[in-house]
Amino acid sequence: ARSLYRWTLDILHRSRALPKIEYIAAHTGSTDAASLANHFADIVASKSQHDPLPPPFAPLPTFFMDSYMLFSPSHSYIETNISSHISTALVHQQTSDTSFRPSLTLMFPIHDNPCPPEHPYIRATSSYSALIQLYTRSSQLDTRMLRFLRLGNCTPWCTFGCNEIESVHHLFVHCPVFQNLRSES
Repeated sequence: ARSLYRWTLDILHRSRALPKIEYIAAHTGSTDAASLANHFADIVASKSQHDPLPPPFAPLPTFFMDSYMLFSPSHSYIETNISSHISTALVHQQTSDTSFRPSLTLMFPIHDNPCPPEHPYIRATSSYSALIQLYTRSSQLDTRMLRFLRLGNCTPWCTFGCNEIESVHHLFVHCPVFQNLRSES
């Protein structure tokens, strides 16, 4: 993201008038232009959390990158500290190995496009939600993937006929069998 900051700074330096930064009180009934713009920004931000479409692609401003830049096919250009990137990549590689026991505990990508289900967190009783989270975090929630890795007595595919691996994440977020429950919440 360093190149984006450089580009923004360049635009600011070349601008005749600097942008005016001011405090706008949020959630007021005011009808002045700044308050209406703030209200519109709130609406857009709220709706973007539930937008099924991915955000539009924004190309990187490569013209503001360093002369020499580390590139990875899986991560594109790497503008961060190289040693921390390599350390993170090695940790990801090791924890992705299925023989590494905690690999399924809570290792999901940082951003998952669909929103997580609200039911276990909002509509369920506290004890039910706590119980599910306890079993999930300790890798004890019985899924076919977990039994496949630990016992080898079944295939890892979803019990309900999905063409997906039956993980906790799949059952709570993606499995079509539970879509009605997710919709009701």
